[in-house]
Amino acid sequence: MEYFILDEDERLENKLKINFSDNKFEEDTPFILNLKTEKYTQFQDYMLGKNIFNYYFCISEKLYKIFSAYDDFKIVPFFITDIENKIQMPYFKIEIRTIDCILDENVNKIEDIVICKEKINDKYIFKIKFKTIERIVVSLHLAENILKALPYGIKLVPLKLK
Repeated sequence: MEYFILDEDERLENKLKINFSDNKFEEDTPFILNLKTEKYTQFQDYMLGKNIFNYYFCISEKLYKIFSAYDDFKIVPFFITDIENKIQMPYFKIEIRTIDCILDENVNKIEDIVICKEKINDKYIFKIKFKTIERIVVSLHLAENILKALPYGIKLVPLKLK
């Protein structure tokens, strides 16, 4: 099976900007995130955020429906709300199980990571830790279903398997 790192598409110019230092992301209860959006703000389907010690993986309702068909994971719903522009979008902060499957920690770029096929056990979705970086990895089957949903603002980076 092939695997891909799920990442944000850096080419988005007017993407939604969230302050992940907000203490609300530390909580395990649903919350509202009040933001001021611009006329051309683009609400991407996947957001990766980091504060000093933690990574936050946030997905839209569209991606949540796909992900939840493949695995059970902890979610915390939150609502991005712009009162002035009358916008409210549901998102989910997800916590996915980490698998220690990276063969060589001494590579310099995340694109050069090689993962061990035996340690994955044909999981569809999991998280990896590479040095101080965390990323979500999805299988080819899950990646195909994500792409069928026409997601906005994601990039899939292929991984090597051994």
